Amino acid sequence: MRSTMFCKSVIMCPEGDGGAKSSENSNWGNEDTLQDHSDRHGSDFDSKTPQEYAQQANKFYKNRSQYQVKVDKNGVTRVYDPKTNTFGSYNADGSTKTFYKPTGGQNYFNNQPGN
Repeated sequence: MRSTMFCKSVIMCPEGDGGAKSSENSNWGNEDTLQDHSDRHGSDFDSKTPQEYAQQANKFYKNRSQYQVKVDKNGVTRVYDPKTNTFGSYNADGSTKTFYKPTGGQNYFNNQPGN
């Protein structure tokens, strides 16, 4: 059974559940959550559309070698850039779970699971 997850706070934003992939161009993990994530976090990146937001998240993932990275036991990759305070979480297949600027900054990333 798949659940739909929504968050009301950037600090406690759940990462989504993967689910069905959206278009190949955006590589967003669960198409059902893209509009919600874009509405809440797109302004962090000056995104004009949900597709632009998803593409920015995908680009961040593709450039992950330039940033701090953690991978948990389930293969979820979390990426953080302390210079821009940008955080992204990605399913094992590289599709995006979430992408935003956490209010906790480096401490937020440090408290994420993975090595």
